[in-house]
Amino acid sequence: MCAFGPTNVDIWRMSVAIELGEYGETLTLAKRITPGSLRVANRHQSYWLSLGRALAHSGKTDGEALSALMRAERAAPFAFSVNPAVHDSVVSMVHRAYRKSVSKDLRVLARRLGVEVPA
Repeated sequence: MCAFGPTNVDIWRMSVAIELGEYGETLTLAKRITPGSLRVANRHQSYWLSLGRALAHSGKTDGEALSALMRAERAAPFAFSVNPAVHDSVVSMVHRAYRKSVSKDLRVLARRLGVEVPA
């Protein structure tokens, strides 16, 4: 089933926008879409993956990004697991979470003591 229609067209627009690095446009398009109306798993996966990547790029909404990426994984686990863009988004989120978990003062103190602190 092709599932062609306005919703699918908007999901393709999201996919193009995310690949062009137009994260704001991706988020704007996502607001217009009701993914529950989709009947094809890979369309669900594409919607949630594009949304998750756009949210992860912002850095302010990692919790929302994680939720969207987990929904993408549930929709199409194999396609999700082999997608290099997913890997890059998750790596960025993990590194950001680590940096946030170590306070600036602790980093300064560690450096003065010669303790290596990953960037």
